[in-house]
Amino acid sequence: MSNVFFRIIAPDLDEDGAQRAARDVARHLVSRGYVSEAPVRYLPTSLPRYLPGPRYAELYMERPAKYGAAFGGVEITATRDPRFYENGQEGFTVSCPFCHQQAVGLLWQKAMTSYHYGSSGILLCHVCRKLERIDRWTYEPNVGFSRLCISFWNAPHLREDRLHELTEVVDSPVKVIYGAY
Repeated sequence: MSNVFFRIIAPDLDEDGAQRAARDVARHLVSRGYVSEAPVRYLPTSLPRYLPGPRYAELYMERPAKYGAAFGGVEITATRDPRFYENGQEGFTVSCPFCHQQAVGLLWQKAMTSYHYGSSGILLCHVCRKLERIDRWTYEPNVGFSRLCISFWNAPHLREDRLHELTEVVDSPVKVIYGAY
């Protein structure tokens, strides 16, 4: 089985908001019995990962039993700077938010590198000549930038009411990215 996942990100959170939301989401998931009380270190990435709790099946639209032992748990990450979260698939398009023309790869890579190293990551559209931060451009398929990421590994899709619950806990608009490696 491949590693399928979905990520919930909150692009509008600042560093303090991401740290608060990460704590609140962990508390929420643990208190409802969706995940284990304490995360364990997941060996391939060394990131803390919460294992399924006694009520974790209540999170999902499908019965997670068919995913069996492949269920990989939940990772909650809060970072100082926004990170780029993608869907694990090769290739995506980046379009100008003003004229909707696709960005030139080399210009995007340069802006992305600058963004990664703490700069503003401003990208100039080669068609309309307008400047905009790289995280404000349009990405297809669904990818995004965020300081908060809640990753559900090898799990079926989240139920809508559970997504709404988590959105309320995060207290900021969220975006869901489905993917696979």
